[in-house]
Amino acid sequence: MTAVGSDDIERGGEPLRACLVGPGRAGGSLTLAWQAAGLLRVEAVLARSAPHPVAEQLRCGTYLSATEVPKVDLWLVATPDDTLEDVAAHIAQAQADRATGLAVHFAGSRSSSALKALRARGFSVASGHPMRSFPALDTALAFGQTWCALEGDPGGVACLDTLFSGLGGRCFAVDASAKTAYHGAASLAGNAIVALADAAIETWCAAGVPEATARALFADLAGGVVANVGASGSAQALSGPVSRGDLGTVAAHLSELDQRDPSAALIYRSLSTRLLDIAPGLDRDSADKLRKLLS
Repeated sequence: MTAVGSDDIERGGEPLRACLVGPGRAGGSLTLAWQAAGLLRVEAVLARSAPHPVAEQLRCGTYLSATEVPKVDLWLVATPDDTLEDVAAHIAQAQADRATGLAVHFAGSRSSSALKALRARGFSVASGHPMRSFPALDTALAFGQTWCALEGDPGGVACLDTLFSGLGGRCFAVDASAKTAYHGAASLAGNAIVALADAAIETWCAAGVPEATARALFADLAGGVVANVGASGSAQALSGPVSRGDLGTVAAHLSELDQRDPSAALIYRSLSTRLLDIAPGLDRDSADKLRKLLS
C-alpha cells in the first residue's frame, strides 16, 4: 500500500480533531500513541461512564452521548464488533447537523460497511486492523513493524494509512468482501497455533520431557519453521514424514497419539491431511495411501 503524507490528515497544518468512541485497551492504546506522536488532537472520549481515565490521560472531556460531543473531524470507533452498526447509527443521528468528515473502526472481522449509517450521511469510512494483541492499556505503545489491514473509502483509508505508518506500522489492503475470511486466517495464525503448541508440549511432557524444556523446544522448532515459511513459502518450508511419504512413521505416530491423547491425534490427522496438498514431490500413490491412513 502506498503511504500518504501527513497533510492528508491535517487541517491547515493542524492535526485532525478526533473523538475516541470506546476507550478500551486497543482504542485507548492507539489513540494515546497517535496523540503523543502529534498525529491527532483528541477532543473527546465517548464512554459509558464519566470521567474516564483514558480521557484524563488524553486531557480531554468524557461524554456519555454523541449529541454532547463538540465538532470533530475524525471518529475513532473502538467498540466491540457486534455494536458497530448501533454506534454508527447513534453518531449519525446525533451529529446530523454536522455530518461530515471521517469515521474508522478497528474490528478485524468487520468491514467498513459496519459504519454504513455514517457513510450514508457523507462520511468517508474505513476499517483498519492492526495484527497484534492489546493485553492491557499501553501508555507507551511500541507499535514497531506491526502489519495493518486496511479497506474502505479512499479518504478513510488514507487517514488510517498515515496514522498507522506514523507509528511505524506496515499497511496493506484487504478486500472488504473477504474481511471475515481474512480475520479467520489471522485467528488460525495467531490463536490456533496455541492449541497446536499445547498439544505438542503436553505430548512431550508425557514422554518425560520437562515442561520448561518442552516449551522451549516448541518455541525454537516452530519459530524456525515460521521463519522459513516467511522466507520461502509453505511448500519449501515443509519437512518431516508426510512430505517424505513415510507411511510407517505416520502410522506409528497415530497409534501412539490415539492411545495417549485422542485430541492431539485429531489435530495430527487434520493438519497432516492439509500437508498432503502442499508437499512438493510427493508421488500420487504415497499421497493416496497417507490420505487413507489419515482419514
